[in-house]
Amino acid sequence: MSKNIWIVNHYAIKSEQTGPTRTIDIAKELNKKGHNVTIFSSSFSHYTKKYVDNIKSTREEIHEGVKFIWIKTPQYRKNDLKRVINILVFTIKLFFVLPRNSKPDVIVGSSIHPFGCLAALIISKFKKTNYYLEIRDLWPQTLIDMGLLSYNNIISKFLRLLEKILYNSAKKIIILLPDADKYIYNLDQKFANKIVYIPNGVSLEKFDKNKKIFKKSIIEKNNLNNKFIVMYTGAHGLVNKLDIIIKAAIKIQKKRLNDIHFVFIGDGPQKDKLIEMSSNYNISNVTFEDSVEKNYIPYILSEANINIITIADSPLYKYGISPNKLFDYFASSKPIIMSGNVSNDLVSIAKSGITVEPENPQKLADAIIKMRNMPQEDLNEMGRNGRKYVEKNHEIKILAEKFEQTICKK
Repeated sequence: MSKNIWIVNHYAIKSEQTGPTRTIDIAKELNKKGHNVTIFSSSFSHYTKKYVDNIKSTREEIHEGVKFIWIKTPQYRKNDLKRVINILVFTIKLFFVLPRNSKPDVIVGSSIHPFGCLAALIISKFKKTNYYLEIRDLWPQTLIDMGLLSYNNIISKFLRLLEKILYNSAKKIIILLPDADKYIYNLDQKFANKIVYIPNGVSLEKFDKNKKIFKKSIIEKNNLNNKFIVMYTGAHGLVNKLDIIIKAAIKIQKKRLNDIHFVFIGDGPQKDKLIEMSSNYNISNVTFEDSVEKNYIPYILSEANINIITIADSPLYKYGISPNKLFDYFASSKPIIMSGNVSNDLVSIAKSGITVEPENPQKLADAIIKMRNMPQEDLNEMGRNGRKYVEKNHEIKILAEKFEQTICKK
């Protein structure tokens, strides 16, 4: 039976934009199944720190068959007071942009922060409809594990109260992290039967189609022919620990392994520091490129020999990871090096590469050199393993099917 579904996700973006496209990808699949999805999002992108377009206050748009309602919010660059204001403005304005004469059958509140989810809950009460919660980050635990809040801080206490209200009110709790159920269960055992695990993933059909979309060859642009390319795509933030890759690059250059070259695609608050670090050490085996639209990522990854992901050594990851870039890496059929200590080491599970301990530049450099010296067929096999793993476990059509079964059951 067709459902009218509203998804509140402050950070939802269109398919071609830079950043995670989970919400629009699932929404498109739900529409194909006969449902009618509306996404409420901010016109200011959290990932690019730019406006989607110039709107005065709000605007409706149909994108690939899915309705977006864009809400204009203030700009910010860092995780400071301006971001808090951005969050609060989105949450408040949401109540004033609801479509008139339209009642959803389902409202999903999707959290990077919990306030949009709170607004979705209040709207569900007002509209007398089913409320579902999608948990991407565990607030306040994420902030505590990052060292931004203490456990007994008054803000932490308020956020813990808020999360219990959200968990208690939701018909189902969709988690993206595989071990987040342990955290939620410890809050209250009665939440256990509500929890459904639906991780991030990738639309392989779209990925393979976009592999043919050519913007500009990174190899040709930077004269990197015959180089062994180590590729990173995504955010340049504190938790990404990209300085560890730079330190590994320094060690590799000292060994005069001049055929190994690192390419960073993306943007973020640490990018300028990383560029400065590379300059200070006078290394020539690193290239930085701007962030690109999502559609160009498959082609860019096709130019890599291996892909790389680094994760901070933090209790933040004891509940697991579900990074979008990792599923793109799997889809690219290229081997992967991961530096991290997580509860779900997907690279090892998929047999798609090498995992080393976090924040150890020497171990990372050794792993890169080891891969560079491997026979090409061994690298190809790792790449095939990753592709098979994502086809079986993280194809967006499979995830959307589970999403539909979760929110559309009577």
